[in-house]
Amino acid sequence: MSILVADVPRVQCKKHGVVMVKAPWAEPGSRFSVLFEALVINWLKEASTQAVSRQ
Repeated sequence: MSILVADVPRVQCKKHGVVMVKAPWAEPGSRFSVLFEALVINWLKEASTQAVSRQ
């Protein structure tokens, strides 16, 4: 198992004010990596929610 912990920096943008730098491993506003979200979606296609929650 791998756990990714990162402090994504905030920067000052002249147009938008203070914004967070885009993390290449996550979709905007997501708390999870793109790969993890894809893995869970595939699990849910194959099994019940209860079975996936036990993973």
